[in-house]
Amino acid sequence: MGKIELGQRLSDVRARMQTELPVEERGLAKFARLVRKDARLRADQDAALSTLTKTVMRRRRVKTERITENTLIRVAIDLLLAHADTLRGSTEDELRRSVITALPNSRRWRPARWCTDRVTVSLRT
Repeated sequence: MGKIELGQRLSDVRARMQTELPVEERGLAKFARLVRKDARLRADQDAALSTLTKTVMRRRRVKTERITENTLIRVAIDLLLAHADTLRGSTEDELRRSVITALPNSRRWRPARWCTDRVTVSLRT
Protein backbone atom coordinates (compact mmCIF):
# COMPACT_ATOMS: atom_id res chain seq x y z
CA MET A 1 0.00 0.00 0.00
CA GLY A 2 1.36 3.43 -0.95
CA LYS A 3 2.06 6.29 1.40
CA ILE A 4 -0.73 8.85 1.71
CA GLU A 5 0.18 12.51 2.18
CA LEU A 6 -2.58 13.55 4.56
CA GLY A 7 -1.05 16.97 5.16
CA GLN A 8 -1.29 17.84 1.48
CA ARG A 9 -4.80 16.42 1.20
CA LEU A 10 -5.93 18.51 4.18
CA SER A 11 -4.40 21.63 2.61
CA ASP A 12 -6.19 20.85 -0.67
CA VAL A 13 -9.54 20.45 1.10
CA ARG A 14 -9.09 23.67 3.07
CA ALA A 15 -8.18 25.56 -0.12
CA ARG A 16 -11.25 24.18 -1.90
CA MET A 17 -13.49 25.12 1.03
CA GLN A 18 -12.12 28.67 1.01
CA THR A 19 -12.96 29.09 -2.68
CA GLU A 20 -16.54 27.96 -2.02
CA LEU A 21 -17.09 30.74 0.55
CA PRO A 22 -18.38 34.16 -0.47
CA VAL A 23 -15.52 36.60 -1.10
CA GLU A 24 -16.23 38.63 2.05
CA GLU A 25 -15.90 35.50 4.24
CA ARG A 26 -12.69 34.06 2.79
CA GLY A 27 -9.82 33.92 5.24
CA LEU A 28 -12.05 34.64 8.25
CA ALA A 29 -12.06 32.31 11.23
CA LYS A 30 -15.26 30.29 11.58
CA PHE A 31 -16.50 32.29 14.59
CA ALA A 32 -16.04 35.52 12.65
CA ARG A 33 -18.42 34.25 9.94
CA LEU A 34 -21.20 33.62 12.45
CA VAL A 35 -23.91 35.99 13.65
CA ARG A 36 -23.91 36.84 17.34
CA LYS A 37 -27.07 35.86 19.23
CA ASP A 38 -27.60 35.86 22.99
CA ALA A 39 -29.79 33.40 24.86
CA ARG A 40 -30.76 32.95 28.48
CA LEU A 41 -30.32 29.46 29.91
CA ARG A 42 -31.37 27.87 33.15
CA ALA A 43 -28.53 26.92 35.50
CA ASP A 44 -29.24 23.20 34.92
CA GLN A 45 -29.00 23.69 31.15
CA ASP A 46 -25.73 25.57 31.52
CA ALA A 47 -24.21 22.84 33.71
CA ALA A 48 -25.42 20.01 31.45
CA LEU A 49 -24.19 21.81 28.33
CA SER A 50 -20.77 22.36 29.86
CA THR A 51 -20.49 18.71 30.88
CA LEU A 52 -21.68 17.49 27.47
CA THR A 53 -19.17 19.73 25.68
CA LYS A 54 -16.30 18.28 27.70
CA THR A 55 -17.53 14.74 27.04
CA VAL A 56 -17.80 15.31 23.29
CA MET A 57 -14.33 16.90 23.22
CA ARG A 58 -12.83 13.84 24.94
CA ARG A 59 -14.71 11.30 22.75
CA ARG A 60 -13.89 12.75 19.36
CA ARG A 61 -11.39 10.89 17.21
CA VAL A 62 -10.46 13.63 14.77
CA LYS A 63 -9.36 16.76 16.60
CA THR A 64 -9.30 19.29 13.78
CA GLU A 65 -12.22 21.40 15.00
CA ARG A 66 -12.72 22.62 18.54
CA ILE A 67 -16.13 21.69 19.95
CA THR A 68 -17.55 24.43 22.16
CA GLU A 69 -20.81 24.98 23.99
CA ASN A 70 -21.82 27.23 21.10
CA THR A 71 -21.09 24.40 18.65
CA LEU A 72 -23.58 22.18 20.47
CA ILE A 73 -26.13 25.01 20.69
CA ARG A 74 -25.89 25.46 16.89
CA VAL A 75 -26.36 21.69 16.41
CA ALA A 76 -29.44 21.82 18.67
CA ILE A 77 -30.84 24.73 16.66
CA ASP A 78 -30.28 22.79 13.42
CA LEU A 79 -32.11 19.81 14.94
CA LEU A 80 -35.01 22.02 16.02
CA LEU A 81 -35.24 23.63 12.58
CA ALA A 82 -35.13 20.21 10.89
CA HIS A 83 -38.23 19.24 12.91
CA ALA A 84 -39.98 22.62 12.76
CA ASP A 85 -43.07 21.03 11.23
CA THR A 86 -43.69 19.13 14.50
CA LEU A 87 -43.44 22.23 16.69
CA ARG A 88 -46.77 22.81 18.45
CA GLY A 89 -47.75 24.54 21.66
CA SER A 90 -48.15 27.80 23.53
CA THR A 91 -45.57 27.35 26.28
CA GLU A 92 -41.93 26.36 26.43
CA ASP A 93 -42.85 22.96 27.92
CA GLU A 94 -45.45 22.28 25.21
CA LEU A 95 -43.07 23.30 22.43
CA ARG A 96 -40.28 21.13 23.88
CA ARG A 97 -42.61 18.15 24.30
CA SER A 98 -43.93 18.44 20.72
CA VAL A 99 -40.45 18.27 19.24
CA ILE A 100 -39.00 15.66 21.58
CA THR A 101 -41.90 13.23 21.12
CA ALA A 102 -41.45 13.47 17.35
CA LEU A 103 -37.84 12.30 17.57
CA PRO A 104 -37.19 8.57 17.32
CA ASN A 105 -35.39 7.07 20.34
CA SER A 106 -35.55 10.36 22.23
CA ARG A 107 -35.03 10.40 25.96
CA ARG A 108 -37.67 12.21 27.93
CA TRP A 109 -35.44 14.92 29.39
CA ARG A 110 -37.19 17.15 31.86
CA PRO A 111 -35.79 20.40 33.22
CA ALA A 112 -35.51 20.73 36.97
CA ARG A 113 -38.76 22.31 38.16
CA TRP A 114 -37.05 23.98 41.10
CA CYS A 115 -34.45 25.68 38.95
CA THR A 116 -35.18 29.35 38.29
CA ASP A 117 -31.62 30.66 37.95
CA ARG A 118 -30.85 32.05 34.53
CA VAL A 119 -27.50 32.24 32.78
CA THR A 120 -26.69 34.35 29.73
CA VAL A 121 -24.52 32.78 27.05
CA SER A 122 -23.18 34.10 23.80
CA LEU A 123 -23.91 31.98 20.72
CA ARG A 124 -20.62 32.73 19.05
CA THR A 125 -17.49 30.55 18.61
